[in-house]
Amino acid sequence: REEGQPFHFWFNTSEPHRPYDWQSGLRRGMTLEDIVVPPTLPDTEETRTDLADYFYEVELFDAAAGEIVRRLERIGELDNTIVVMTGDNGMPFPRAKMTLYDLGTKVPLAIRWPAGAPGGRVIEDFVTFADLAPTFLEAAGVAPPTAMSARSFLSALESEAGGLLDADRTRAFSSIELHCGRYPMRALRTAEYLYVRNYEPERPINVCATYWESEAGYAPTWISVLALEQASPMYQRIVGTRPAEELYDLATDPYQLENVAADEAYAAVRAHLAAELDAELRRTGDPRVEGRHEQVFYIPHRENAQRRTR
Repeated sequence: REEGQPFHFWFNTSEPHRPYDWQSGLRRGMTLEDIVVPPTLPDTEETRTDLADYFYEVELFDAAAGEIVRRLERIGELDNTIVVMTGDNGMPFPRAKMTLYDLGTKVPLAIRWPAGAPGGRVIEDFVTFADLAPTFLEAAGVAPPTAMSARSFLSALESEAGGLLDADRTRAFSSIELHCGRYPMRALRTAEYLYVRNYEPERPINVCATYWESEAGYAPTWISVLALEQASPMYQRIVGTRPAEELYDLATDPYQLENVAADEAYAAVRAHLAAELDAELRRTGDPRVEGRHEQVFYIPHRENAQRRTR
């Protein structure tokens, strides 16, 4: 770039994407006893080793990103650069990535911009990736095009306050149609609840078994999952079919283990969140809520992979 010109740099890496170098976390000096295993996964030596290898991959990303930050500092642009650190999906483990539960959709988001955003704050507003584009444009003095449906959160960055700053940012919507198989889900997440709609509940959520066994996605944790009793709640949550509706009370169930959608005590909450989700899906023309299931784009994963490699 010419001196004084603005710039945009996007840093993507394969870390912490699978596959991992087995026991790389142990060689890094991690101890399996210190690994915290989410209650969604079997607590075994394979799982703990797999998690340690994942954490090591995160450290590799951190080290590379740190060098980029130091480069910005060396050229005198650090304080006037909006630095955003985030990820594109949740941890690549069963019942995490490729699902709409928190371990699949919730990602870190840290933003540094001393010239325009006071630091040292935690903002509780719900934002999504789509909100980044209009935020960047507004920060650069460019009006976002009307085609953008997402909203800038620049005002939150420029504020000196923390907590919930925008009363309209109290929920987030998410969806999935397929990854390594077809299991259409839609979800609404608030601070208190996660509501999930399964449009083809007869399909098991982990039709992605072949992914965890493939070279690209191989997960030693999957060995521990397959060793579980098939009738056990954990096995069924990971591998089994799902009801048409799921509702989780996050205050008492942060890992979404107990579905209370059929509990009469939550009937009013379920109905309210279901109506909110329906309204958003209709607003965005989602073919699932409109009954146009046959119009949903679907290519089997293997065929799709072959098309990409040609």
